[in-house]
Amino acid sequence: NHSKSCTAPLGDINALEEHMHLSKEEIKETFLRFQEASKGGDSINRRKFSNVMHQCFPRTHKTELEDYIFQLYDIDSNGVIEFEEFLIICSLMRRGTVQSKLGQIFRAFDCAKRGFISKLELVKIVEHLFHLIPDTEKEKLNTPEKFADELFTEMDLDEDGVVSEGELVNAVLRTEHLTTMVADKMMVRFYCSCHKISRG
Repeated sequence: NHSKSCTAPLGDINALEEHMHLSKEEIKETFLRFQEASKGGDSINRRKFSNVMHQCFPRTHKTELEDYIFQLYDIDSNGVIEFEEFLIICSLMRRGTVQSKLGQIFRAFDCAKRGFISKLELVKIVEHLFHLIPDTEKEKLNTPEKFADELFTEMDLDEDGVVSEGELVNAVLRTEHLTTMVADKMMVRFYCSCHKISRG
């Protein structure tokens, strides 16, 4: 049904308008852009999302890093980004508090959904974004492992061997250097993909 595929259901629009503090026009416009990115579908799969990220970062694109951004949008972890998920996350990341934004980044990093990030998981995260770290930072911390060690020390204040959401948030609020840098790298990638999909 062509008309169904080209318009967001009215009930959904009313609910989204209420929760997202967006006008019906903004939601409809974003939905049309979302459909362009999804090639006429009602969701964006991993391959289509990869195309968006390639357009955003043609020189520094890395598939493994892209996985974290995809997980940020894919709230229900079903392997696709639905329009409602996209709108919720974009709205939260644009208008939410620093704590709520960092909470979403933590959720994307916590691939196993255990409520914490282990040292080994942190090393993997750093490996995937190490190419984005400025050379000046790599003079002392010249491997992903060394960088991850220092990053872990910044965050794991209770020294229990894992990083919780609260520890990541507090490290950024304390403006810990490496934690803030990693969070910023993720934010830039998120904002670019959100802008690309919602604005075309």
